Amino acid sequence: MTKQKFSRGKSRVEKDLFGAGEIPAEAYWGIHTLRALQIIPVTGIRLSSYPVLVKALALVKRAAVLGNSDRGLISEEKKVAIVQACKEIEQGDLLDQFVVDIIQGGAGSPSVMNVNEVIANRALEILGHTRGAYEFIHPMRDVNMGQSTTKAYAVAVQIAAINSGLELLHAMAFLRGQLARKALEFEGVATISRTPARDPQPMTLAQEFTMYAALVNEDEQGIREALVPVHQVSTGEAAIATGADTHQEYALAHLLQMTGLPLGQAGADLEKSEDCSAFVLFSGALKRTALRLSGMCSNLRLRSSMPWTGLADINPAIPEGVNQLAFKVVGNDLTMAMADEEQGQSSVFKPIIAQTLLASLAYLTSACTTLAEHCISGITANNHVSPQTKEESR
Repeated sequence: MTKQKFSRGKSRVEKDLFGAGEIPAEAYWGIHTLRALQIIPVTGIRLSSYPVLVKALALVKRAAVLGNSDRGLISEEKKVAIVQACKEIEQGDLLDQFVVDIIQGGAGSPSVMNVNEVIANRALEILGHTRGAYEFIHPMRDVNMGQSTTKAYAVAVQIAAINSGLELLHAMAFLRGQLARKALEFEGVATISRTPARDPQPMTLAQEFTMYAALVNEDEQGIREALVPVHQVSTGEAAIATGADTHQEYALAHLLQMTGLPLGQAGADLEKSEDCSAFVLFSGALKRTALRLSGMCSNLRLRSSMPWTGLADINPAIPEGVNQLAFKVVGNDLTMAMADEEQGQSSVFKPIIAQTLLASLAYLTSACTTLAEHCISGITANNHVSPQTKEESR
């Protein structure tokens, strides 16, 4: 296991309950991030490897400070600086400062603390102070005011998953369009079916590609349906929902305005606020999509080696790559199922849920886009295959 390497240049000293820690002077993160780097460097994959999650965490923090401002709990000067810092992070700035491991204990708290510290130190700079001058803006008392770190993390994962899901749907629509276009192009081009349990049957390439487009469309609908419960978020101050939170609506109102997503409040019941089944169901829809894509690619690979099937110009390397991405998604779904295990009243396995779900979404988005652009769009019909050759292949 490799340890985090720090620069040997200038540094600053920050303190927590465990004592003092030396922080590189150029770092925007602080003592809590340092502790996470020292204690839980599990995979070596940083939070920064998932920009969509970093952006979502900054969104949640911006909504929280605006909600606290609505309640008169934070000064205008602090609010303006923190909001600006959040917006910069949402735009991709300071991405290299999110250095904690993506897999971590504490139900995502290390990631949230990393974000709190980066926001606080950037806000301090905006106000003309040095990094680490927390008497002016504090990562916990100001940036994290009135929030549960575990809830902030869970909401950010939901927003990241929704946005990534919408990107996947766009990629799937693009793939469906390419398949439908080929179906029109191949109208009347004869081929034969290939089945393991019965004799080949005559069909047209248009029928085959129409079927592929219909399957993609069906999976799009399934993903849209699976995304619905992911929109139910739980904001607030308590680590677990007991009905004690009275200010959840403030942050949620700002999240609705900032994201444009139809988010809803999950409610105060424990099973509603801590249940991860929405993620698991969403992952199941992704697994089905992956299996369908893999099946399509296996068919295309077989046809690429059989010139009498009526297809030409299939690059088998692309379907082979998509097959392998699909295998990863299926494996990730098993990880999701195992992670849906409650420990007490708070789900501690949210980090692995976030990593596997966002990875699956990225894999499928890439698979659909690559398959459409570099394989489906270039396929042509082999009209020179004679009916006699097709008949002899039966």
